[in-house]
Amino acid sequence: MGEKIVENLLEQAYNCQKNGQYEKSIELFLKIGENKIYYEKAIMEIAKNYKMSNNPVKAIDYFIELVKYNNNNQEAIKELSQTACLSKNYDKAEQTLKELFDKTKQNIFLIELIKIFFDKNDIEQAEKYILMSESIDKENVELKILNARLKKNQGYLTKSIEILQQLLNLCDNKDDIFVELADIYSLKGEYEKAIEYFEKIADKKRDKFLYLKLIELYCLTNQQEKSEETAKKALSCVPNDKFSQDSMLNEIEIIQKKIVLKSKMKRLWVTVTSRCNIRCKTCGLWKNQWDLPYKTAKEVMENYPYMERLVWLGGEVFLYKHFEEMFDEACKWNNLKQQIITNGYVLNEKWMNKIIKAENTELTFSIDGVTKEVYEEIRQGSNFERVISNVRYIFNLKKSLGIKKDIRMNSVIMKTNYKQIYDLLELAHNEGFNQLSLMALHFDSAPNENIFYGESRDQEALNFVYKAIPVLKERAKQYNIELDVLLPCGDESFEEVVAKQDNMEIKKEEETKQEENKVEIEKEIKEIKENQTEEPKDLIVPINRVCCKMPWNYMMICDDGNVLLTGSCVKRIGNIYENSINEIWNSSVAQEYRKLMIEKKFPDDMCRTECTGRW
Repeated sequence: MGEKIVENLLEQAYNCQKNGQYEKSIELFLKIGENKIYYEKAIMEIAKNYKMSNNPVKAIDYFIELVKYNNNNQEAIKELSQTACLSKNYDKAEQTLKELFDKTKQNIFLIELIKIFFDKNDIEQAEKYILMSESIDKENVELKILNARLKKNQGYLTKSIEILQQLLNLCDNKDDIFVELADIYSLKGEYEKAIEYFEKIADKKRDKFLYLKLIELYCLTNQQEKSEETAKKALSCVPNDKFSQDSMLNEIEIIQKKIVLKSKMKRLWVTVTSRCNIRCKTCGLWKNQWDLPYKTAKEVMENYPYMERLVWLGGEVFLYKHFEEMFDEACKWNNLKQQIITNGYVLNEKWMNKIIKAENTELTFSIDGVTKEVYEEIRQGSNFERVISNVRYIFNLKKSLGIKKDIRMNSVIMKTNYKQIYDLLELAHNEGFNQLSLMALHFDSAPNENIFYGESRDQEALNFVYKAIPVLKERAKQYNIELDVLLPCGDESFEEVVAKQDNMEIKKEEETKQEENKVEIEKEIKEIKENQTEEPKDLIVPINRVCCKMPWNYMMICDDGNVLLTGSCVKRIGNIYENSINEIWNSSVAQEYRKLMIEKKFPDDMCRTECTGRW
């Protein structure tokens, strides 16, 4: 490929990148990369295109390719860790940085690993790697800043400030130090001082995260005009596409505690039909032949450019006549991750291939039993062997195509299956699921099955379930399965509930209490002696932030047209037959929810207990 051709392609590629035409830009840089002289530049820009187009997984893959190709490309190394932190996709980046440090012994790989550990809030690992890095180059300025961050995270704010103030006198580039100082003063509740340091660098760095922190500090100090001015600057830092602009606006409106929103919903659960091929005894949806009106389907599709997650619900979604149109349209949007929840019975090869090959799609099977008898007692009209066969087909297909994709399992816990709660995790592990959600029964079509609520609340069953949860949590960690427990336990943890209910355990604790107290006293004396020479920890002033952000992010369309914020919200915020979904988003009830979350109030007629227990 000649020099002039490459220069022409470069101009086109950068123009496409500048105008947000990321796919075209990637295509052009792939051609440019065929010329070995431009290979590194091409791979770097491909990675940046994926990063800017909200596809961090692909971006990370290309940054890794580049870093492995040239271990000395510091920009790529830093971009790799930064992208991993921004997207919370740590694993590949962490593994690569460790491998390259083992290979090269270069300190930069340790420093970028430390940043990842801080972002993961793994302070123990951060401290370990700081010590490793200090053994290579103790005078490294970036490492000293990270050491100050370690002190900050350990609660030694004054000590952290001392380290940073010393560095200010030694460094020409003070930007990173100003950021750390601003964060520390914010933790100390010295907001004016924090503002002073953020203002020194915010406009110079034009970093959206710095602007967001400033917006919050201006709100805390009642400087609303400055908050709005800084919001405009934050918006100017993100790409000019609808998703990026709206996502940033959403973050700003949460920080500013707005209750009437200009930003759109980020996550939508949409019931597309109540039609179903089976007759679950715990669900009465199939009795009412309801379909999402096409008018509302079009409204949902019009919101795709703004959304980050879409969950498809039924009935059985594959029985909705417009589902394929809605699914195919959603596949076009890189910003949008969609999740299909299915009973798995009607899945055919066409749909399984379509789902596995769609880059932005996850699949969830609803499986409430591990034996044919229990499963088919609950999901009447289904066939356990056929569902498991479909599960295995889709995992084999995923493996044969070399595709990484989340495939999840949902289980509703009830009277018929609660004794299989341990086995449900084993089934998830054996079949290859990477997540298991355990949920309570909310429908009232089978009240005798509900062990958590109402007249059928079953204390014996609850004792069994509550004892199981801590065990399952530990076992899920061993299996590398994400266990999502959506069961009510009030304001206490499951462990606390178990301890209170287990009389034998309480009795045993009373018998050994005297001996344990003796050990604790000895331990406290030892700690006091060890800490006598340590710097005192500083008081951290908590910021009163919105704890539950669901009213700013979520919406759920139910089978009767009623709209909730989420399944954990009790009160409807509107109905699609009365208003459009965009009108419902700022309905009076939606605003009421936002106001309550700002005030940290969770009334029973608004919030379910399994949700309020988190706050």
